[in-house]
Amino acid sequence: MDIAKYAYPELTLKDQTFKWCHRYAYDVLNGLIPAGKWVKLAAERHFRDINSENWYFDEESAQEIVDFFGFIPCKMDNVVYPSTTLLPWQIFMLCCLFGMKSKEDGLLKYNYCYAQIARKGGKSTLSGGITLFKLIKGGYAPQAFSAATTREQAAILWNAAKIMISQSPKLRTIFKVLQNEIRLPHKQGIFRPVASQSHTLDGKEPTISILDEAHAIVDRNLYEVLESAMGTIPDQLFLIITTAGFILDGLCTQLNRDGKAVLEQQVNQDSYFYLIAEIDEGDDPWLEENWYKANLGMAHGLPNIKTLRAQAEMAKISVEKKAGWYTKRLNIFVTGTDSWLDMDEVKACRDKSLNIDDFRGKECYIGIDKSQKNDITSFALLFPTPDGGCSVFLRNYLPEYAVQNASVLQQQIYKKSAALGNLILIPGKTIRDEYLIEEIRRLNKEFKPKVIAFDPWKMGEIAEDLEFESVPMLGMGQMMSNMSEPSTKLEALIKENRFKYDCNIFEYCATNAILKVNGQGNVRIEKEVYQNKIDAIVATVIALSCATLNKAPEINPYLSRPVLVF
Repeated sequence: MDIAKYAYPELTLKDQTFKWCHRYAYDVLNGLIPAGKWVKLAAERHFRDINSENWYFDEESAQEIVDFFGFIPCKMDNVVYPSTTLLPWQIFMLCCLFGMKSKEDGLLKYNYCYAQIARKGGKSTLSGGITLFKLIKGGYAPQAFSAATTREQAAILWNAAKIMISQSPKLRTIFKVLQNEIRLPHKQGIFRPVASQSHTLDGKEPTISILDEAHAIVDRNLYEVLESAMGTIPDQLFLIITTAGFILDGLCTQLNRDGKAVLEQQVNQDSYFYLIAEIDEGDDPWLEENWYKANLGMAHGLPNIKTLRAQAEMAKISVEKKAGWYTKRLNIFVTGTDSWLDMDEVKACRDKSLNIDDFRGKECYIGIDKSQKNDITSFALLFPTPDGGCSVFLRNYLPEYAVQNASVLQQQIYKKSAALGNLILIPGKTIRDEYLIEEIRRLNKEFKPKVIAFDPWKMGEIAEDLEFESVPMLGMGQMMSNMSEPSTKLEALIKENRFKYDCNIFEYCATNAILKVNGQGNVRIEKEVYQNKIDAIVATVIALSCATLNKAPEINPYLSRPVLVF
């Protein structure tokens, strides 16, 4: 798609127009505005949408939300301005939410929004303005709820909207502010703050729900209560605008992972808008040019560069300040573990020309990670290659019951994997030992495994039966002492592009795998939360633990440079 027509070089910030939506995406993709990986992917998604057979961009609706913010007062440097001048990234977000529509029924494309924005990014102004706009544009008796873990926190956003109304002559003629709610009298509309402990959301049909400070939420109960109210009326919106935080296995980290999977087109989730503004993996946290990626308004002086420099200096000498710097200014979740594989390097190793039929009858090493209950069981068939690397084929098995009870995102991954032949679905709630025994017998017959390695704690009885049949079973416990060396070997092979695979379940597991390091420098593969899957990675490491790879050919340095003759 030719996006040059969206350059709009004549635009200035004073031009509060929907055109900034396209211009911002154009500038991001052409390097005219510093942006991180996930913002770039959001821009790519926008241009895919407006060129799609299913969606169209409604310029009139997009301009309407931009114009509405002209009635929203804005406080800056202790000065209250009568209207809000939206920054390009804010116009991009607003116009995507209210401008993208379905060609089939004319309804909004996006009913959910997860925006991960750094501190002082105007979250309250955006949330408050969007809420008031949705109330006005909603049908009869529209309802809005600001929710948080406590009523005090939920009231912060509600109070921001209250102040907007009190300082806007236009809004005061439309809304009526009471002690605990904002009313829209001519349409019988209401806006209330609610807490997770309350039952005030039961049976409600909100036009808009806002989940405030979502990074502080551990479980999904409140989220699911709000989500359960969706789908009852047209053009509902569930809005989450948050910074990163310190809870590593909470709601936001899951939404962050889900959003990245959608932006990378691993799964489809058309109704969810994602804008994740964070520094990129591997970025220097003290390099000023990287700060722009998380602070989308920095190019326009918001936040002030001097303020960020001062905070960075404090963060360098204070552990407490450093944690805040990472979460609130660089917008990344602080973790006690180290992320492991670079997914760009992993995907560069994928070889779609691999065909298992070409390897039948050849020597290999097999690693098995057996599930305990209704989880994935993975077999990794590892074939050494002449370059000192290996080609790996994965066979992954999962009970159908586990698919039915998985999250929506995981169901999409499982169904896509099954369609591609990367996941074998087994009827029932568990994978019976008899099934695995037959699979091992078949693989032992079709190939020449020198070793079939397994965890004795999970497969002791199975192995005993097979050993009587001269199947080369080898117990390999998943202790750190056994797993450390092959884990680092796998990482090195991937970095050197000497690891070949063709399996999207392997990629899914790679995104979930983290590395835990002990005091002796040994490593172990783990996952942050139970729901994440790493089975294909673990099976591959088990196979590597007992494999003998070929020696990598030595490179003669004289062949890569000219020989000087005197």
